[in-house]
Order: sequence, then C-alpha cells, then structure tokens
Amino acid sequence: YNLPPASRFELPRRLSDIGSSAALRSYRPSFALWSDGASKQRWIHLPPGEVIDTTDMDAWRFPVGTELRKEFSIDGKRIETRVLKRITRADDGWAAVSYAWNEAQDEAVAVPDGVKNALGTKLDIPSARSCMACHGGRPERVLGFSAIQLAHEPHDDIEVTLDRLVAEHRLSQAPRAPVVAPSEPAIGYLHANCGHC
Repeated sequence: YNLPPASRFELPRRLSDIGSSAALRSYRPSFALWSDGASKQRWIHLPPGEVIDTTDMDAWRFPVGTELRKEFSIDGKRIETRVLKRITRADDGWAAVSYAWNEAQDEAVAVPDGVKNALGTKLDIPSARSCMACHGGRPERVLGFSAIQLAHEPHDDIEVTLDRLVAEHRLSQAPRAPVVAPSEPAIGYLHANCGHC
C-alpha cells in the first residue's frame, strides 16, 4: 500500500481541548511495543452505538469518531500523549499527533514536528509524519488493539478486552473460534513489533 499520511487533519493544539477524557476506557495489549523503558497507559473511545467492523478478524475497521490515546511516562512523570482519531471513513481519514507535557504536568501541547529529549529525558517524541512509518502502509491505522492483543483477562472492572467487546456487542462479528494469544512470548512480541508490516 502507498497510503497518504493522516496529517491533512488537525487535532487541537492543547490536549485538554480535545474533549472530556471521561469517555475513554483503558486497554492493554498482551504484547506491547518496545518504548525505551518508558511506562505506558492506553485508552480508547468508541462512539456510542457504533461497532468495529470485524468482517476480517485480522484487520479491524474502526468507526468515525474512534479515538485512541497512548501516554508515556518516566519515573511517574508524564512525557508524551499520542492521539490517533478517525475523522472520516476513508483509509487516510485519521488524524495523528503527539502532545508534549509541560513541567507542571497540568497541560500538554501538540508537537507535530516532534521533540528531542523531552522534559530532559532520553525519550524523543516523534513527529506526526514519522507516526505513519508504523501506522501507515495498511488500510487501517490502529496497532495493538486487535483480537490477539485483547485476548486476556482484565485487570479491573472497566478495562477493554476481547470478551468484553463481544459481550457489549461492539464487534460486527464475534470470533468464530476462541482467540488464543501465542504461548511463546517471542512469537507474541514479533506479532506486536513486526506483524503490522
């Protein structure tokens, strides 16, 4: 595929202007991408009443209004929050940008050109264009939110898992057979870090 990046759509300059985070639900992939030792939290918002098109269980298609966030922290300090939001139904209908947190930890601002050594750490925030190096090259832009990645027990009463998506009727089709994550961790990490390419 040679799909254009999602940079033609802009997200608000400040993270707080995107809207309430109350609609976001946490999720956790079984096999996470490597991130230079930073800890990560992830959230998703699926528009009310909408479902994920799972006609192809290996390539989920998300409804307009879907928003994913991934926050990177080092030693308890928030460094970066990445936002990926579906704006239109087109394959390139996604907006993507990273937000850099300030020292006071009370706001994050969009940094479409990225930041080196954010907040004095060794963590570099990628540019919006470089986001598409991983999230581009395929019809769907979402990574880490799939049947295999969500096939695990939840940590709490609200965490999104595959079983919960099925029970809440958020998938157009439930898996026809039980989804089992690879038992060999190395295979799982290859799936997470390389499978989308």
